[in-house]
Amino acid sequence: MEPQVNPRKGMSILEVLVALIILAIVLPGLAGMVISSRKAQNANIHMDQAYAYGQLLMDSLALTPGFSLWLKDTDSTKTSSTTIAGMTYNSTIVMKSTGIATIQIAWNQGGMAHSIQLKEVLSNTGLYR
Repeated sequence: MEPQVNPRKGMSILEVLVALIILAIVLPGLAGMVISSRKAQNANIHMDQAYAYGQLLMDSLALTPGFSLWLKDTDSTKTSSTTIAGMTYNSTIVMKSTGIATIQIAWNQGGMAHSIQLKEVLSNTGLYR
């Protein structure tokens, strides 16, 4: 007995159209998820950089005795900015006469303002930790 040979090879036009319709429905959603995932990844990178910059500023306060910087009878504010990997971060250090140091790091990303805040308590010899 001879094996039967199927004369049909390939796909019909209907099968191709169904596959294209499914692809047209799924692909934009998938592309949107990839784009939003990339935006979230960039936001996390900038947040990590801002936090690291704020921690660097806070650690630099720990290395300098607090009384020689700001531990006076009045509150004090200092501002600075730095650029890390193309993003500019603006920092504001507020030192209260009570010894509480607050560092706020702000940056603009995608037309929106973002910021984080770190707080520590200073003694005459640096940070309490």
